[in-house]
Amino acid sequence: VVQFCSSLLVQFLSALDTHPDGSPRVPSTLTLAFRRLTRRIGLQGVRLHDLRHTMASLYLQQGVSPKTVAERLGHASVTITLDLYSHCLPGVQEAAAAQFDAAMESAKALSTEGAIRTSG
Repeated sequence: VVQFCSSLLVQFLSALDTHPDGSPRVPSTLTLAFRRLTRRIGLQGVRLHDLRHTMASLYLQQGVSPKTVAERLGHASVTITLDLYSHCLPGVQEAAAAQFDAAMESAKALSTEGAIRTSG
């Protein structure tokens, strides 16, 4: 799906980037052409910007580095990408909770070990 969205967007943008003489197109031309394309393939109501968000979300869910996603989106900093899309990173909260649990268990074991040594 990510590859499809990416290639669709690249093909679409390259085809509509400029007029045949090389002069730039009016931005609304791109929007209207995208609207026609989505209607034709049964995705009426999907905006060009929605495709950008979908691409970013899918990349992150598939484990693509946030830095790479930030570069693909043209964000000045990976911080922007993480602020917008961190909810898409799979298992981040669960992994943090598991790491904290493991650290607490380790500290508890060390504490118990120390208490045994001092009392014995």
